[in-house]
Amino acid sequence: MIKAVLRDTRFTNMRELFSGPTAIIYWTEENDTLLAMKQAMDVVKKQKKIVLMGAKFENMLLNVEMMNGLVELSALEVLRAQVVGVIQSPAQQLMAVLNRIPQRLVGVLQQKAEASKESSE
Repeated sequence: MIKAVLRDTRFTNMRELFSGPTAIIYWTEENDTLLAMKQAMDVVKKQKKIVLMGAKFENMLLNVEMMNGLVELSALEVLRAQVVGVIQSPAQQLMAVLNRIPQRLVGVLQQKAEASKESSE
């Protein structure tokens, strides 16, 4: 029956997932799609009798491996922070190197000044 209902809809590519007894998890919150998928995957993992066949995420039909990959992704904020950290790291290292140059120059000049004082005495 579900296969007939899905025919000629935007979910038609999911028809192959429905064979035998079937349960459907559906959510409409687009902001928390990955969170909802993570929660659904947690429920499936706890219930040994439930076999996950696949999912539709946006316009893609996902197999179980793809779903596991999606739910293991870090939150968007975490990924953004990691990207910013990667971008900032070389700049911070460059600044550290550039700050060491004047410090070394001061050290060399102090040694020259001390050496010239000793030689003049």
